Amino acid sequence: MLHEIGHFIAAFIIHAKIIKFRISLFGINMQINTNDLSLNKKLALFFSGPFVNLLIMVYFYNIIYDIAYINIFLSLINLLPIVPLDGGNVLKSVLEQYVKKKYVYKITLIVNIIFLIIVAYCFYLSFSVLYLAISFMALKGILHEKNLILEEKLKNTYRKFI
Repeated sequence: MLHEIGHFIAAFIIHAKIIKFRISLFGINMQINTNDLSLNKKLALFFSGPFVNLLIMVYFYNIIYDIAYINIFLSLINLLPIVPLDGGNVLKSVLEQYVKKKYVYKITLIVNIIFLIIVAYCFYLSFSVLYLAISFMALKGILHEKNLILEEKLKNTYRKFI
């Protein structure tokens, strides 16, 4: 919850519009309109959640080690370069500065597929719920990126007929 509050505060500071706020199986989630934001504002927004986890880790390090450990762990997991995690959004934001949008979708799709294969194999070896959760996040990102690629193809096809 504090992780998402970090994103909320950053969105407020940079004047980003919050589209959705929901509570799901994976916790609290916000959808924020980042279309009109500069790269620096996007990076500030995406890094704000993991930054809050790091602050919590520093605060609790000498008091309650388990809370500190959980927060550093959450921060690192959130920085994995898979969509929809913060690290995946950072990857997409940086790629959008240098690569056409349709290639950004394809690159992030490939990164998610690679991570899905790696964490699925790790899950096979260890049966750890962590790897299963990361697999679900990677799969969610794969489906999202495939939808974006399909939408882009439909838009391009439709433009040809106008």
